[in-house]
Amino acid sequence: MAGILDALTPTTIANYARGAWDGVSFNTWFFSEMKKKGVFAYDVGGDTLSGPIEAGRYLPQTTAPGQDISSMFVPKVRHTTWNFSWGEKTNGLSIDRGLLRRNTGDQALVRLKDTEIPALFRDLLIAQGGLLSDILTQHGGSYAGPGLPIYGFPSALLPTGTTTSGAATSAGAAINGFNPQTEASTGAAAAATDLEICATTHTYGGLSLAPGGITGVDAAQADAWQPVMVNGSSSAWTGASAVNDEADVIEVILQHLVDRLSRFGDNDPSLLPDVPLLDKAYYRFLGARKSQRETIFISPDNRTPANAETGYSPLKGIFHAGLMWRWEALMPAYSAICGSMNKMKFNVQPLYKEQDNGSPLRVSGEDAGLMETAINFVPERRGYVVSSTIPGQMVLEPRYWGCVRRYAF
Repeated sequence: MAGILDALTPTTIANYARGAWDGVSFNTWFFSEMKKKGVFAYDVGGDTLSGPIEAGRYLPQTTAPGQDISSMFVPKVRHTTWNFSWGEKTNGLSIDRGLLRRNTGDQALVRLKDTEIPALFRDLLIAQGGLLSDILTQHGGSYAGPGLPIYGFPSALLPTGTTTSGAATSAGAAINGFNPQTEASTGAAAAATDLEICATTHTYGGLSLAPGGITGVDAAQADAWQPVMVNGSSSAWTGASAVNDEADVIEVILQHLVDRLSRFGDNDPSLLPDVPLLDKAYYRFLGARKSQRETIFISPDNRTPANAETGYSPLKGIFHAGLMWRWEALMPAYSAICGSMNKMKFNVQPLYKEQDNGSPLRVSGEDAGLMETAINFVPERRGYVVSSTIPGQMVLEPRYWGCVRRYAF
């Protein structure tokens, strides 16, 4: 005889989770690109995450024939190490037996297996507070919730803040002005004329994000771990109005960001930026500017919904500075993010599936999906708990990433 929980067996739950991940990742541009680029690293173990960065370089020297060059062979310290704790995202659904009874058979108001369960897994990925939201908006350094945070982009890209004598009120990070020509801080509080700003006390993975902030390395590179942080509200942008309206010069601002991030791509195109994201306001600004300057002629027989004569599509993106800029609804207001997805990894711990006999089975590789699922009976609640967990942590190399933010002074 069929049981009341046949539709919610552990195997079925795991299949729903896999289907939800496949569907969401296929239809969500950001997750789709992460899968294509091989960003997800599965079966990563260990108590913590760590890795080296090449923060120093060997310095070539000019020598004469017969010159003693023994001093050149002195051991050099070229690497330093970042460290992260593991994080998790979890979502759960409590189902009491009364709810199960009322939602079985032909008279069911809500079929749990067809609605509530898939929604549980979907929301873990793309709802406000889900994985995508954390990646785009969560600053791990200021996280105050339960458990350990998944470090999002704002952890490496300085959040929006108001400066007073160089001390930012947001996330405890002081910011200074920055001269991109010299790759050095101006050594003073950021001013309204600064095109870029830099962190002075902000750290990521235990390493300083300040210009020249990496210590203990021979011939350290000034930007070894330093992101590009563009001041969208700077009054120095050509054509900017008195109120620093980004809408007037959004094309110039984004071009500046892409130019700065492309400094590593001359000899290695894989390091060029390929992830351009905008919030809704900046996307509208860019679309309006591009629409003003582009005229598209379409013959009458080609006039279809796919070939609009004017305007821009919020679905396909806007092409600018060699990149297709996308709008992500979960992005912070008035912000842009750009970088190289080849310099980003989302590390996932080994996943386990609960089997019908109650024993865990390790599931390795991409076929396991991203979510670990389970269903358990809780006697105290006289019901069942369906849970899904993403046991992972995102790590990126900040110097290959940049952002545009509004900074008030």
